[in-house]
Amino acid sequence: MSADGRQIVFVSTQNREKDLWAYDAAARRRSRLTNARGEEYSPMISADGATVFFSAWREKWSVSRVSTLGGQEVTLAVPAARPVRLWSITADGRYVAVSDDVPGGAFDRSAADIGVIDLAAKTLEPRWLTSTPAREDQPIFSLDGTRIAFVSNQLGRRDVWVTSFPASEGRTPKPVSREGGTDPFWSADGRTLYYSAGGMLLAVTSAAGDGGTFSSPRTMFALPNLTAVGVAPDGRFLALRRTRTPVTHLNVLLNWTTELMHRVR
Repeated sequence: MSADGRQIVFVSTQNREKDLWAYDAAARRRSRLTNARGEEYSPMISADGATVFFSAWREKWSVSRVSTLGGQEVTLAVPAARPVRLWSITADGRYVAVSDDVPGGAFDRSAADIGVIDLAAKTLEPRWLTSTPAREDQPIFSLDGTRIAFVSNQLGRRDVWVTSFPASEGRTPKPVSREGGTDPFWSADGRTLYYSAGGMLLAVTSAAGDGGTFSSPRTMFALPNLTAVGVAPDGRFLALRRTRTPVTHLNVLLNWTTELMHRVR
């Protein structure tokens, strides 16, 4: 969702492959942004609402961008050492936060790290912020770019943590959720951090003048079959509804090798 809440970019499989689409909330109109071979994931809209940054699979993983009006996509980075997945971008468009868990690749492994890519650098390779046996993912920049919320299971369960950016001496990452948490995102003013846990949307607020101290979690509302992913300046939340069609019919093919031999003769 864009900073003003007027544009939404999402992934759709209506043309079989995963493509990016944009939705204009004011005009209630949607348009297709990408149409290349391969698939796109994790779209993020720039602060000025003009550009969409995303992860792309084009025989290898890359970080790419395209105009919110569509057109030619541009490949920004193709990390050589480890494929990465984009999660967020700073308001000035310089840094993108990534993890090395990618759909269809390392996505299901038990360990993952988070890092940042400086798009102004000569070599566009991630600078890894974590390197632990735990799984860390979902890194999300605060509006001012001074903090990154992420999810880690280093204490046993998946909780939301916050670390300063760039890393500050004497400040270590801290957990801000108390009983689990995933899918963090920040409020428009950057003071409130929202996350999901136990079918609820919760929030913690940073203390004035101290970006490293947060309040106790407070419950916002229930999320039945929904995942909240953002909040607009007017306080309305954007959520995803996941539907799963139950399996009601199963075909079992016996002696399929014999059938295959008949067909290839």
